Amino acid sequence: MTDAVIDEIAEKVGRDVRHFLRAGYYGPQRSTIVQPLPVEESAFLEAHGADFTANSKAVAEQRARAHALYRAIIKTSLGPEEVRRHLNVSGSRLRQRVQDGSLYVLSEDSSRVYPSFQFTDSGVLPGLTEVLKALGPKPHPLLVVQFFDTPTQDLQIPGVDGPVSPRDFLESGGDVARVVRLALDV
Repeated sequence: MTDAVIDEIAEKVGRDVRHFLRAGYYGPQRSTIVQPLPVEESAFLEAHGADFTANSKAVAEQRARAHALYRAIIKTSLGPEEVRRHLNVSGSRLRQRVQDGSLYVLSEDSSRVYPSFQFTDSGVLPGLTEVLKALGPKPHPLLVVQFFDTPTQDLQIPGVDGPVSPRDFLESGGDVARVVRLALDV
């Protein structure tokens, strides 16, 4: 992975994950065996406009970026014990918060991890529950993290030059309803 790709991923994550990516940590590699189309089927599809070679490099790069970004999210996430201590809650209360949608959790290798975007120094990001509900049931993790971490022209904080991310806007006390409206459009 090139330094430019690593920098692009780190910028989108909104955290310094360059050291993970440069070290080559992309998580466990899983093999996916893809069976090629039978010759007759691929010939038929190509005769009707399908191009199986176009953008194959771009698609591979996009998949590599997405995989690296996902691994970076996992690597920078908090484990259940860390979240329990941070929020000063029991294990059962933590599970209850996941069930009621007031915390975002990912299942990874038979354990749960909590992406760090949702936490502040003093607890949980204000308005998290409402925004997660607006993003819909089971949104893709990359969509969720990028939504919260990507600056948008629709959100401004007085005294801050330029656009801010929904996470920064909410943490600064911004109107939750504005972020919910943005999430409904995703």
